[in-house]
Amino acid sequence: MTAHRNCSPDDVRNVWSTISHLNVTGKEATMEAIMLKAQESFGWSISDTSSRISDCVATNLVEIVETKSLLYQIGGVDSSGSFSQHDWYCFECQNAGKVIGCESCFRVYHESCVHPRAHVPEMSFVCDWCRVTLHRDYQDRECLKRALSQVLADALSKGGAHFSHLPESSWPYTERQYRLLVANHIDLEEMQRKIDLFSYNSDKEFLADLHLLRHNVIILYGTDNALATIATEMVISVKAALDAVDFNELKAYERPDCKAPLGTPGDKLPESHNGVENLVMREQSFKGQKREGCECEWEVLTMNELGGLQDGWRLLYENHREKMIIEFLGKLSKECDAERDRLRIDMINQFKAELESTKRELDKQYAQKLKNEVQTLMENHRFDVSQTKKTQWCAKCANEAIYHCCWNTSYCSVKCQHESWAVHKRTCRRRKAE
Repeated sequence: MTAHRNCSPDDVRNVWSTISHLNVTGKEATMEAIMLKAQESFGWSISDTSSRISDCVATNLVEIVETKSLLYQIGGVDSSGSFSQHDWYCFECQNAGKVIGCESCFRVYHESCVHPRAHVPEMSFVCDWCRVTLHRDYQDRECLKRALSQVLADALSKGGAHFSHLPESSWPYTERQYRLLVANHIDLEEMQRKIDLFSYNSDKEFLADLHLLRHNVIILYGTDNALATIATEMVISVKAALDAVDFNELKAYERPDCKAPLGTPGDKLPESHNGVENLVMREQSFKGQKREGCECEWEVLTMNELGGLQDGWRLLYENHREKMIIEFLGKLSKECDAERDRLRIDMINQFKAELESTKRELDKQYAQKLKNEVQTLMENHRFDVSQTKKTQWCAKCANEAIYHCCWNTSYCSVKCQHESWAVHKRTCRRRKAE
């Protein structure tokens, strides 16, 4: 699973608008103030607001400022302004939640939004767009550039001017907040630049960028916004226009050795036809007219037939290849699991053997140390006993004696001797000896 967000783009924009409104009106954006405003504006309950704020804070969409009370402000990105490696929102439904990331690009999807054939558990996931663009036919760069430029110009004339530069000036937040919602930037200016630099290898790559533009617009403005509707209609019209263009025939049509009495791509058509319609009319004119004296007609027909046959073979090859890859990866996964289990068992057994060997060695060392310590203690004990036996003890208080009285009586001090003398004088051997 790729790092994901739980708070939808609509909820993020609502939280931001609530914080912005509180700041504009001079109120502190505390949790209590946000809850009251969200309940008034969007009908959110206290628990819903708290949950959404927590999700936004966890993903840096909202920041906490510690003052006398906790204040909330719209988050920001680092100064580098770098974009995320993967998107945060599903490319299919533009919503938040747990997503899986494509191994070949930035797109992410919910598992429920992925076609079952496109994702096999425990295998690398490659999205449909990468499958389409990776299995593309490389088209003539000059023809592709002219066709895409006309398609893009037609899209701009039909409402695409809103997307020339994103974010629009009417968007209420800064570009820093724009980068918090949009992981991969694209707009029509960027697409025109890529056309001029011959960055597109096929019309499929151009269409993929257009879908990314629609994805970003929906995240920025919401599904119900008029701009999202315009973006969706633009994608549909551009796809229809590209489907109507045969780039192979346009290339053959523009060959200098073609002597067909047809108009060239630069010939004038009626003023009512321009842009994409111009391209489609030229292609239909080329397909429909009889090209008398054209020496390349048979080449075009042959290329068309071979192209259709090649497409069929490629489709069979891709299906067979995909099936073989899935089977091979499944078999390889089982073999890897078996090898991993075997290595784990071998390592555990080796570890146990080393542990037992180390344990025996340590037991042997500590047994010898214990024996030496016991022997030392015994010798010290015998010495202490011997010294104790040689010591004289006070007959009065049992402390070590320093004054000898007679053969079996000693005292520790003169005081003890005087106190004991009244009793001891009757048995004192020294007195009798004297």
